Amino acid sequence: MNTYLNKNQNKITFNFFFFILSLNKMSVTLEKRIYL
Repeated sequence: MNTYLNKNQNKITFNFFFFILSLNKMSVTLEKRIYL
């Protein structure tokens, strides 16, 4: 049970990290569009 919880936690953390990363990318492209 503990390992299962741990795996889930890692998955959530990874998804969150990926989400933040994609948000960053989007904002950067938006900035580029505005400047260009």
